[in-house]
Amino acid sequence: MHCHLLSGPPNPKGGPAWLFTSPDDTMTVETGGRVAASAPFSEHAAAEGDGAWIVSAHPARLFTRDQAITALTVAELGESGYPDSHPLVVMLREELR
Repeated sequence: MHCHLLSGPPNPKGGPAWLFTSPDDTMTVETGGRVAASAPFSEHAAAEGDGAWIVSAHPARLFTRDQAITALTVAELGESGYPDSHPLVVMLREELR
């Protein structure tokens, strides 16, 4: 398992957010010891023809890897107490449109 510290603004509830990737192609973001969201990769889903990531916070949408990381970051920010109106959340949501 690989573990990466997500960089960003300080977490209002304290502690960093962690993005975990596993050998079975699943990304999970945790904050405060809780899973905020996860994203397994499915080779049978089609986003750009090479499979897709399915983020738990948006199960009806298929994502590229970069989009999945952005969606996981938005989920983590929400779990950390950032309101939907926070400029960072607004900017990241715009990237997902």
